[in-house]
Amino acid sequence: MIKAGEIKEIFQDSLDKLLSSGMIDSRIDVNDDLVLLGEESSLDSISFVTFFMDIEEGISKKTNSELYLSIDKIIEFNSNGAGMTVKLLIDYIENELSGKNDNND
Repeated sequence: MIKAGEIKEIFQDSLDKLLSSGMIDSRIDVNDDLVLLGEESSLDSISFVTFFMDIEEGISKKTNSELYLSIDKIIEFNSNGAGMTVKLLIDYIENELSGKNDNND
């Protein structure tokens, strides 16, 4: 199974692509508390959607398994109701992937 550090690398690669394409103006360093969606996010709606699609693709390639992220499901998964952080998204992805592994056993 993919580890949190590997997921963070995929996140950082995606954010770096956004910077090189000019979709964001300055480098964003990935850390657990980084807000990806919400009031404190540095991403506008288009860069967030691009980021989201890119990480789906990156994780799917890394795991050889399709991963489809749903903002609604992630928000439901978020028990504290705060914005979507890196930590929350990683926890959600790990939960989704572990469920797929359980179904394949």
